[in-house]
Amino acid sequence: MKKIQTLNRFSENTGTCFGKNFKSIPYGFFSQFQDSFFYANVIQFLIVGFLYLYVGNGRYWHLLLIASVAGFFGAILENGTVAYLCQKDNRNMDIPSIVIPFLIDEFFWTSCQYSVPFLNLIKMKAFAKGKFANIVRYTIIGLFVPFLFFRFFIGYERMMKGYLIDEKISSLHGYAFGVLAIADFICTVSIFYFVRKHNNQLSYSTSNISEYIKNSSYTTLIAVDIVGFSLSILDIITNSGVVEDYIPSTITIPFQCFMSNFILILSVDALIFKYGGNNSHKGSTTFKCKSINKNKNDISDEVNSTASSSYVVYC
Repeated sequence: MKKIQTLNRFSENTGTCFGKNFKSIPYGFFSQFQDSFFYANVIQFLIVGFLYLYVGNGRYWHLLLIASVAGFFGAILENGTVAYLCQKDNRNMDIPSIVIPFLIDEFFWTSCQYSVPFLNLIKMKAFAKGKFANIVRYTIIGLFVPFLFFRFFIGYERMMKGYLIDEKISSLHGYAFGVLAIADFICTVSIFYFVRKHNNQLSYSTSNISEYIKNSSYTTLIAVDIVGFSLSILDIITNSGVVEDYIPSTITIPFQCFMSNFILILSVDALIFKYGGNNSHKGSTTFKCKSINKNKNDISDEVNSTASSSYVVYC
């Protein structure tokens, strides 16, 4: 009979302390910077914060900043906890298995990861009107509930077991990413639908539809949605064990790396659109960036004043 292996934080399969014998907490914390997920969230916070300080404005940028801050604190808390747990002096000590910071951390990961569907909603609000738009909006908000449940279930498992990953936790990740994939898919389809509908109402040609999507940075949003959807599908498939002989479980790592920088990618894309979109398409469309400054009568700044029609884009 095969003996069941008891996992702990130093086991290879738990992705926590295997191969780590830190001299102290500061030593371990700074050593964790070689983890690409840790570094990605830190550099993302610094760059997004800098962009927000100088060019950010409106709800879209506010949410980008909040997501980057959440990712930053999530990375700090998780890797600081790992640095404490994986100290050399603690290896043979009976540290309590309940690690509360792992549960608290899920608040930050949830806020960061589910910000992408909400960013989609802000983008769509520029032209998505009517009953169907409300259905999409409430569906995305409703899907946040099961996503929140799975994320905090992950945090509970990590807290009680004292390590980051095992087969059950990986499966829960698959379910959480599955919910996120559904939200992303709904947003992607809705973007195409509402852009087509809006442009048809303005008697735009089919060629201008794709051009408008390109101008307004929806291409990047859709690309982000595709990466998130692919990650969730691969995570579920590889954790099922059915295709482990054909598809390695590590295939999800590149997608996770991209996902950890989604907010940075969307921030740079918003910056490019804000300062470069009107230069290459003068005379075609007026884009307006809504401002939260109510001190003046003007509630928006026209980026291109020579157009025949206008869209409100929450920059």
